[in-house]
Amino acid sequence: MKISIIALIDRDITYQKELTEYIRKNSSAKEILELIFVKSYNKENAEPFESRKNATLFVSHLLSQSQKFDIGAIEAKGEILYFLAPGYFPPANFSQRIIEAVRNQHGFCALK
Repeated sequence: MKISIIALIDRDITYQKELTEYIRKNSSAKEILELIFVKSYNKENAEPFESRKNATLFVSHLLSQSQKFDIGAIEAKGEILYFLAPGYFPPANFSQRIIEAVRNQHGFCALK
């Protein structure tokens, strides 16, 4: 089982860099398939996206968080989807905890 992480970017483009590095340090590469970032397009946040291995950016004219999460979910290739709101970081060892929850047949879990 592989995890697709779908993260929303609001106005802070540094979040993308920080989250990518955090995930690299706090998860297992064999469990993470991809990192998908979705942000709204506007002139204020038109900074360039720093491309990383297995990281993709989608820019949307849709404004609601749920619509942006839907875009990421449609594009995701992993069997498990993990959603992150703007500015949030997952807890330590989150990938192992997600895999464990799925193996125990929990359809949804909230990690704290």
